[in-house]
Amino acid sequence: SGLALGCDTAGHRGCLEKNGIGIGVLAHGLDMIYPKASKHLSESLLEAGGLLVTEYPLKNKPTKYTFVERDRLQSGLSDFVFIAETNEKGGTMHTVKFTEAQKRPLFCLDFPEHAYREGIASGNRMLIKEQRASPYSIDADFSDILNSVYDRRGLANNSEKAFQGQRAFEFD
Repeated sequence: SGLALGCDTAGHRGCLEKNGIGIGVLAHGLDMIYPKASKHLSESLLEAGGLLVTEYPLKNKPTKYTFVERDRLQSGLSDFVFIAETNEKGGTMHTVKFTEAQKRPLFCLDFPEHAYREGIASGNRMLIKEQRASPYSIDADFSDILNSVYDRRGLANNSEKAFQGQRAFEFD
């Protein structure tokens, strides 16, 4: 992820809690961390054997363009992309564009109907409706995604078995 606050932070923390190895993709040089609130998280990633990667030289500051370019790297480093929540014009749609161009599997959390009526995740609904992304129900087992991705790629990998029975999302 890009070390952004919210889903990125939660994803990295979950990865660290399960002794995983995370990659933080930066939209700037390696001599800084943005947002500053992610400094401790980036240090934890490195201590756990993870990486911070960037295509920018030292002292290069983040701009709106470098964040878009970072999305290309994030999707390129991924076996698949999972969209938790986006609207139709959200920054995540840049990642969707790169994911499609790179022919990576794309999944979207399919929210309960009342969430769509409240205007949440209109981008998720659009991507699912246009069949650009496979829907993922909040009641589904996340290992279903892992199995479908690795089966499609012909990769026999038992590591996804560790996820069986775990729900990735819970709503109040």
